Amino acid sequence: MNRQGGLAERLVVPDHFAWPISRLGPTDLVCVEPATVALAALRRLGSPLPSSALVIGAGALGLLMSLVLQHKGTAVGVFDINHDRLDFAAGLGARPVQAEGERQFDLVVDTVGSPGSVDTALRSIAVGGTLLILGLDNRPLGLTAQALVRSQLVIRGSLTYDHPEDFEASVAAISERRLAPGRIVAHRYALEDAQTAFEQGGSAAGKSWIRIGGEA
Repeated sequence: MNRQGGLAERLVVPDHFAWPISRLGPTDLVCVEPATVALAALRRLGSPLPSSALVIGAGALGLLMSLVLQHKGTAVGVFDINHDRLDFAAGLGARPVQAEGERQFDLVVDTVGSPGSVDTALRSIAVGGTLLILGLDNRPLGLTAQALVRSQLVIRGSLTYDHPEDFEASVAAISERRLAPGRIVAHRYALEDAQTAFEQGGSAAGKSWIRIGGEA
């Protein structure tokens, strides 16, 4: 998708990047790759995961992280300033957290990565807890060494995934119906409505899908 011609009807790719998948609905298929990002991030944390965690940001990545954490047996709280997104996350089994610092979590996953979201994370993380950052905001974060040391925090960043191991694990979990990432897809658009999809995607609850060919 980031190369010229990536939206052509047919592409030639190296065979080790082509994964045969059958018996999956289209919404699960379009979420395999982003779900792998969430699975890889948790793998990098190691085991065991805590019994509960907070996900900051209920966009597409935050919703997928919520589903993956629940798939791993972790109870999930979700924080977002968009109440429609919180309601959608609740429909996927997460518990909406209305205020930062409402309770302390051993694991906080920040899918936004902004100064404000990191500040929320620091107010919500337990002493000795882990902050996993997936967002790619490029602004400096307001984190002091004193806050880091006094709270004995572990901070970890995670970018995409390792191929083929992480992708193989994701494909297996979804193919065996142990994980259904397509549940986050809430809005479908025809290609001619792509501009509307982009305009509404920034605040929409659930993932938007622009379908090429057929009915949206």
